[in-house]
Amino acid sequence: MVTTGGALFTLDGLNDSHWRPRPVGSASRVDLVIATPDGLYAAADRGIYRSRDAGTTWSHVGDLPGAAPVQAMAVDPANPNAVFVAVLGEGVMASYDGGATWQTMGRGLEKQPVHALVIDPRAQHQLLLATGDGVWRHALDPSE
Repeated sequence: MVTTGGALFTLDGLNDSHWRPRPVGSASRVDLVIATPDGLYAAADRGIYRSRDAGTTWSHVGDLPGAAPVQAMAVDPANPNAVFVAVLGEGVMASYDGGATWQTMGRGLEKQPVHALVIDPRAQHQLLLATGDGVWRHALDPSE
């Protein structure tokens, strides 16, 4: 669960009494947190943070261009260095170095609110984007 200035975590399911606040680095605004087999990723204060210890500590891995909030994020389960984010007004961006550098992908999506990003579990080189107009499929370059 994301809150202003951090996130709430629980390690024992959804038992209300065990939620604990944890800051995400020195971030004052956390847009979202996702879990991957390789750890946690957070989009916060126009940057990407990573935790490998269930949110106890965070490393800032890179900045995103622009000041708009991150709407959605996905990490490729076959390549944890391949991170994808949808940034409001900026479009969908890709990083193939764990979030250190970014490139814009999917021209034409800059003005399209993206509600979810998912790596297709049946075709891992396909990124699915859920928008108000439907679901879009984007082929990823497996060599990256």
